[in-house]
Amino acid sequence: MLDDIAVIEFPEGTNLNITPVTLVSDYVEKEGDKAITAGYGIYKWNYDLMSETFIPERPEVLQNATVPVHVNAPVKSTVIATANLEKHSDHGDSGGPLMIERNGKIYQIGVASQSYNPHPGILINLATRLSLQCDWITKVTKYEIKCEKLPDDLNTKPPVNPVTSNPQPGSKKTNKPTTKRTSNVNGSTTLLPGTPQALKKPAENSSKRFAFNILLFLFIGILFFA
Repeated sequence: MLDDIAVIEFPEGTNLNITPVTLVSDYVEKEGDKAITAGYGIYKWNYDLMSETFIPERPEVLQNATVPVHVNAPVKSTVIATANLEKHSDHGDSGGPLMIERNGKIYQIGVASQSYNPHPGILINLATRLSLQCDWITKVTKYEIKCEKLPDDLNTKPPVNPVTSNPQPGSKKTNKPTTKRTSNVNGSTTLLPGTPQALKKPAENSSKRFAFNILLFLFIGILFFA
């Protein structure tokens, strides 16, 4: 279910006037990673007093949110686990990109698939792991599309307290270095950098404008958010 994807080929000569997002071949989750999920799916549930039910609200412009990436989550290795109750994908976001920012550039690492609640008060989004599909993508596109390795994060700061081989007697300072990582992007819901003007308009023709920095669209065959 989580490996069903498709490649959509645009007619020859199509010009979307946007830079394609690079597909990643070797993404491995690390503690503190933040990903970016995007789509036109439900982003708010409003409680209706008359019907005593929650009514979904969909955006008129493409939305994105920064979500935490879960390390060692109890899920299959074919997927990437992200999100929480505050920030997550919802109905209508399936098939959209899961991305990561590295050194000011956006890379795609997954495809939004489904979500589940392992325990009350906990919500996890699952995305198909793109790196496992790279060989297939390259084959069906006749080597026009190739995944690339994710570059090292140049924004990672060096240890605040360097390791010293000979600490002074009586010193209370430890030899353990402390490393701080800068966050990728803020957690607000905004338009991504490089979003074309067309995506800033109402989304009545969203199927045409959901290009969103990628020439390659990947869609899940059997979707939770369908």
